[in-house]
Amino acid sequence: MNVTEGNLDESSVIKLIENFSYGKKRERHKIETREYTIREILNFLERGEWALPDLQRSFEWNDRRIKDLLDSLVRDYFIGTFLILDVYNKDKLYLGIRRIDGTNANLDNIRGLILDGQQRITSLYKAIKEPNKDGATKPSLYFYINLQALINYYNASSVGDTISDIVITDKKKLTDEESYENFYFPFYKIEDHDKWIEGLIEHFQNKNNITNKNNVTSVALFIQKLLDNFLNKTIQTVELPPDIDRDSLSEIFERINTKGLELNNFDLMVARLSKYDIKLIDELWKGKRDKIEEYVKDIFNKNFIETKLPLLIIQGMSLYRSKEADRNAILNLYDTEYLSKFNNPVEKFKNDWNIFVDKLIEGVNRMREVYYARPSYMPFNATLPVLMALLKKKDDIKNVRKEELDKKIDNWYWSAVLTNAYSKSSETQMARDIKEVENWFENNDEAPDVVKRARDDWESNEAMQHLKNDVTYKRQNSTFKAIICLIGLRGAKDYISRNDYGGRVNNDIDHIFPESKYRDNEYVDSILNLTLLSKNTNIYKRNKLPSEYINYFVSNYYSKSEEDFKEILKTHFINDEAYEAMKDDNFEAFLNARGKAILEAIREKITLPQNLTQPCNTTQPNKNNTNRDDQNRARQTQPNKTEHNP
Repeated sequence: MNVTEGNLDESSVIKLIENFSYGKKRERHKIETREYTIREILNFLERGEWALPDLQRSFEWNDRRIKDLLDSLVRDYFIGTFLILDVYNKDKLYLGIRRIDGTNANLDNIRGLILDGQQRITSLYKAIKEPNKDGATKPSLYFYINLQALINYYNASSVGDTISDIVITDKKKLTDEESYENFYFPFYKIEDHDKWIEGLIEHFQNKNNITNKNNVTSVALFIQKLLDNFLNKTIQTVELPPDIDRDSLSEIFERINTKGLELNNFDLMVARLSKYDIKLIDELWKGKRDKIEEYVKDIFNKNFIETKLPLLIIQGMSLYRSKEADRNAILNLYDTEYLSKFNNPVEKFKNDWNIFVDKLIEGVNRMREVYYARPSYMPFNATLPVLMALLKKKDDIKNVRKEELDKKIDNWYWSAVLTNAYSKSSETQMARDIKEVENWFENNDEAPDVVKRARDDWESNEAMQHLKNDVTYKRQNSTFKAIICLIGLRGAKDYISRNDYGGRVNNDIDHIFPESKYRDNEYVDSILNLTLLSKNTNIYKRNKLPSEYINYFVSNYYSKSEEDFKEILKTHFINDEAYEAMKDDNFEAFLNARGKAILEAIREKITLPQNLTQPCNTTQPNKNNTNRDDQNRARQTQPNKTEHNP
């Protein structure tokens, strides 16, 4: 708020002045600064004297950032300070603790928790200590000092003479002799560098082409001095007292981390909830991670599961409770929706977490079976938290046929992905959709805006041109991926094997009329000219006109039965009219015919039955029916769930 916009409550100021007295001074935290050498810090880690609080995220720096840190230290640059929480009694800690990545130290002797500096400290350990540990995971790269560049740097007359990289990397762990030959010093030798230096002197004094043997010792001593300086370089630490209260510690952690390595909202929630003794990572997430991974590993990769799915669960909880999903709503979720509303807020939050883990799995199953979402063509991950919240809301509603709510959820989903609704400001769209769809659950006449927009767009006279112009291979937006999913739901079968594609990762998305012959046509990359193809099929038809490969496939794989091949093409939205256009190599006629078939499928997905209160049609769809949602939904594999109260 601008100062000039506020209305001063003068009476409150007067009351403050009249009642003023010296009260108890707010206690200040006693903060000390110390300095430790790199050698001491490495020993702290090795002996288990420094560790991490469980609210810290995992180590995330890549090899390039480790290299840059080492380079800065070798050049004697300032690398910042470390923030440490002093620990006098491990048993009185209200935070969980864990080791630095790569160490296996006993933490009984812990004396400090690293609040800020984890990435830098762990990098030092990985470069110097880890390569020497028996049984340790083999590093992807080893770090070396280019001694020639190092000597040139310290002897240079200007900064411009020192542009060479001093720290270099190699996938190979060099032997001493190899490191001497290359004039590279291995960081994993730095704690015992005196012995390495002796070997270096011996190596070069045995070289016949070196006439000044005395200089070998001089150079070696110079290198030894620089390595000593590295190990003895001091880094300042800011140390907080062990009796600092939990609220202050969580706030400090949150503030320093929003200014350093970027944390997402889940990371910050970890800090906030730790003061309520809710262990979001160690207890809630790790307690369910294996179960989640088992159900979703075919859709999401391991990194996404580890770094993104926890936040999606929290967003689903926030949408369900507060109807918001932005940063502020998530970070204040516990305070506003649990602490102030439930007698046992901790247990309620944990119970909700377990419920929404189930809803995550149920939502992914629905995306897989009903919406045909696959890793390569998942339209929007941001729809998942909304879907989770809607599935929970569906469970809460009594005396309403669940089939009706399912159809509305499906209608919302297809409308959202077919209009690219989540391409911008997804958190705003999430909040709008959860409110409007929940209202729609109660009132058939109040369709959400995203559904109305989808109907307006896809039922308009411009819809066909939109498919030709805007939904293309090069853009591959949400609408493009959604239509690929519709092709999958149609039951798209391979031209050669006649098998359902099933979302296999080795599928291609490629042209029906070959790009090589139609590249000058503005619609060659339209979704109307693309479909799912196996790599094998794509090789056979490459660079051939439709009339050519139709004859080839019919003759070689369909016993000259054109009707059988036409049935396969119908699973790709290629009807009789489009097939005839293919035989004539008539590109424009093909686009129009296939476009009509795809538009019909789109409109079916975004349109509800006239009367939702009528019994659902139980007639089994034929093999070419595009509406297989009810059939697929029945196949969803859901986790065992217990009944929960909202």
